[in-house]
Amino acid sequence: MLRQAGKIYNVTSVEYLKDNYEDLQCMFWAAEEPTKVPVGPLYGDILTVGNQRFLNFVVRTFWSGKFIEKVKCQGSERFLGWNRVIGQPQVPFDPYLGYSRNNSNIHPMYRDNKRSLMIDYRQEMAKICPDFVQMTGRNFETVPVPPVRKSPVHLNFYPLNLFLDIVRLVGRQEDGGAILLGQLFLEDRFSSSKVAKPVSFFTVISYDPELNQEFVYGQTLKPLVSLNTHFRNCFSKY
Repeated sequence: MLRQAGKIYNVTSVEYLKDNYEDLQCMFWAAEEPTKVPVGPLYGDILTVGNQRFLNFVVRTFWSGKFIEKVKCQGSERFLGWNRVIGQPQVPFDPYLGYSRNNSNIHPMYRDNKRSLMIDYRQEMAKICPDFVQMTGRNFETVPVPPVRKSPVHLNFYPLNLFLDIVRLVGRQEDGGAILLGQLFLEDRFSSSKVAKPVSFFTVISYDPELNQEFVYGQTLKPLVSLNTHFRNCFSKY
């Protein structure tokens, strides 16, 4: 069976992504560019691990999404984020809008010209925001703080500091939640090229009212119509 050029995806639920997991890469290429960094909770679910689904239940036992907040740091505002791991904010990241084409660490096959939400785990919070502890105090009402510490964890250790997520909008739920599809990349430090390759797909739901306001419930993604290098996997046998 061949994937067809011009196939239309109408993503209105996470179940749609799960039911069409073989088309996740194609949906990712066809996805919409996020208009902003979404703030607040991002309710998550794992879709594939290593392009398979049998390990999903393991990930679901400890990971349930992310949280992004705009905070004040050294007199200016920026975004910071954490993953929700066993109910606690762990595995911090630097969220920003960017392009995979500008990241030489990503395998060339997966670079394109679409703007995406980049979730970068390679940065140390204390370096991004030197007054990190004080920042947490100033934003106590909005930044999630584990009860066992005075501030969220701010450092990722190996291999977590080799991860990079690329996230795009693929749909809208009936309740208004924006459905985002993410692809997790892992840098291969043991290869000569040290390029990052995809290792999993996940989804997060955002209720940020300013995120892609023009993309409404029931709206379809624009179909892929070009057989270029980036879309090669979408028009091959599976």
